[in-house]
Amino acid sequence: MATNQTAAQGNARQAPPPAAPFRVGTQNTTLTDGYTVTQTIPTTATQLTPYNPSANAFLKGIYIQANCTGTNSSATTAFNADAPWNVFSQISFNDTQGKPLLLVNGYELMLINKFGGYGLTDPRANATFTQTTGDHSAGGSFEFVLYVPLELVSRDGIGSLPNKNQASPFQLQLTVNTSANIYSTAPDGGASLVVTCLEDGYWQPQAADAQGNPYSQNPPDVGATQYWLRNSYNAASGNNQIQLTGGLGFSLRNIIFENYSVSGTSRATGQTDWPDPAQLLYKGTNFKNMGKNVWDFLMCNWFGLTSTGTASGAVTPTFDSANGLENGIFVLPFNIDFAERPGAELRNGYLVTQQADQFALIGSWSAACTLYELVNYVASPDGNPNSLRANR
Repeated sequence: MATNQTAAQGNARQAPPPAAPFRVGTQNTTLTDGYTVTQTIPTTATQLTPYNPSANAFLKGIYIQANCTGTNSSATTAFNADAPWNVFSQISFNDTQGKPLLLVNGYELMLINKFGGYGLTDPRANATFTQTTGDHSAGGSFEFVLYVPLELVSRDGIGSLPNKNQASPFQLQLTVNTSANIYSTAPDGGASLVVTCLEDGYWQPQAADAQGNPYSQNPPDVGATQYWLRNSYNAASGNNQIQLTGGLGFSLRNIIFENYSVSGTSRATGQTDWPDPAQLLYKGTNFKNMGKNVWDFLMCNWFGLTSTGTASGAVTPTFDSANGLENGIFVLPFNIDFAERPGAELRNGYLVTQQADQFALIGSWSAACTLYELVNYVASPDGNPNSLRANR
């Protein structure tokens, strides 16, 4: 009996240790795989050659580098409001079945980088961002880098997608906008755009370390996928109750509201036309009812926005500026549960929804507007939102 007990204890001691987390056994890879395309800024929107990132174990995102050189002799060059980010009139990142995981324009991808909670610097505040206006010989030139995020949280790698089959690749499609939409006054010699894409990913972990301790071979909840898609609504002048439908049936991570003039082309009055206060009603519960100043205050705290300017002797926010608020943009993050700023979340604060849920934005608009709901939602491969959580 003692012998059997001793043998059982020995077997228990020999049980393999639990696998170390995915991030312990892997390293981040950032690779250029030969995609560089040159395109003259056109008069008609033009789709570039699709980019298919090379198979490299796991894909966490894609960097898009845009370098535009304007040739100018006398024009006083100037950009439209959403430029130069709107050099891409459409950015579509599709899964291996051709389904869009992200379908936005360039300005919206800038908003995702700024307000999405991925630990990224405001693209306007990044030292690599340049933009040349006026009658400079390089007027109309610009340079920036934007990021297409797939990974939710770098701490554990959740959301990074398996990318191991070159015969069935992911695909990024970029459409270059027209000169008239990018510039209010274009460079008189035209402009040439060079686009380079780089893949951001992870290598496949080894089975174990030198001591035989195993490594997890996949991120947690492998196959968990986030989406960034847009819905549009008409807001009449006066009172509106708008039923929001984006992402219902999934876990909502973030919503970015974009308030444009009724033509859908200008945010110049989007700030003044926004309801004050605005109310959000979810399944009969009034969970937000606040004025514009408080919402702006919260966004400044959440995202570290500090840019101010002077108007009539008073300090006022400078909109559409580095580390500043954006005209007509109001962010509703559900990814604040690890610290007091969005990102690095434990996924406990996501709004778990059902497809038929009532989710309404209520308020009085000062003028007729087009409202865009840029919604970020997350789907777990097993359909269970609990599997997304870090501390389940």
